[in-house]
Amino acid sequence: MQLSDQLLLKSLRNPEIMASLSLSDWDELLVVARATEMLGRLAANAERLGLYGDIPERIESHLRDVYLYAVHNQATTRWEIDRVRNALSRIDTPIVLLKGAAYVAAELHAAEGRICTDTDILVPAEKLQEVEIALNEHGWEIDEHNPRDAEYYRRWLQELPPLRHRERNTILDVHHNILPRIDRLHVDSSLLFEQALPLSQIGISVLAPPDMVLHSAAHLFRTTDFSNTLRDLSDIDSLVRQFAQTDGFWEGLVARATELRLRAPCAHGIRLSRMLFETPIPPSVYEMVAGKKRRATTTRLFDAMVRRTLVPRYSDKSDNFRVLYRAVLSYCPPPRLSVLSTPLFWTKRLPRWS
Repeated sequence: MQLSDQLLLKSLRNPEIMASLSLSDWDELLVVARATEMLGRLAANAERLGLYGDIPERIESHLRDVYLYAVHNQATTRWEIDRVRNALSRIDTPIVLLKGAAYVAAELHAAEGRICTDTDILVPAEKLQEVEIALNEHGWEIDEHNPRDAEYYRRWLQELPPLRHRERNTILDVHHNILPRIDRLHVDSSLLFEQALPLSQIGISVLAPPDMVLHSAAHLFRTTDFSNTLRDLSDIDSLVRQFAQTDGFWEGLVARATELRLRAPCAHGIRLSRMLFETPIPPSVYEMVAGKKRRATTTRLFDAMVRRTLVPRYSDKSDNFRVLYRAVLSYCPPPRLSVLSTPLFWTKRLPRWS
């Protein structure tokens, strides 16, 4: 890891050290925090701990602006959630918020300083057509101009093509599962709906705590290109720290990881979260989730490559290696698809590390 990477991790683990950083430290920290989409988290920590009096004035002004933008963004996200609920109010379907929208709506610690670029919802597969029609009537249209790419979403992935509102220009992702159809790990989405927790908004729910952690891990290790590795692992850290305060959480996490067939991504997630953020995860929990022991050499190689993808866009000479490691982690033998030539095929490959 680069020194700037280490400085960011130290600042996230112990935000109090930001009060003692020099301007040169801040020059490095701001660049790497922005590259990893963690600048909002640093700003929220500074606001929560009242560190502004000890931070250089020019840095303080910048962090305050970032924090205010995050607050505005989350207010916008809540409004989008309300508009989605209103658009689907006449359809008899559960609506489960996912990822950032869920963290914001449920007021979780993982939402602190988070910037949501889109809104993700989960609905039953059999309701997709009704949901899409209702959303179209309320201004959401497919934001995918290539018909073959749109077909790729519908046929092979776990979601509709992204929908963009024609007036507000906001993005909505409608999922019917948390893993793509072509993933060899199949999750029964009905199990997710059964334990979803309703929010105060009528008809809106979020995943149960164990399922939220498992989805975060599955999202990182099964459906992404490792471009937001640090942010996703930070989400796991924040979720686990908050949910572990409830009795029975660890037992529930192990049971659900087995029931949903997500033990491998869960093991990766909690192991790397504990490694990078010192997340207080009992060793016995990792052993139960991991199950059959993996070869130590393979695990060390995997962890080393993940650590090198923590900062995907940074102006140092290791960028080429980071791109290489991301490609290796994301690689999967190409399935025989009729849309093999579409750009989405190469950006939606599924990792094979579990």
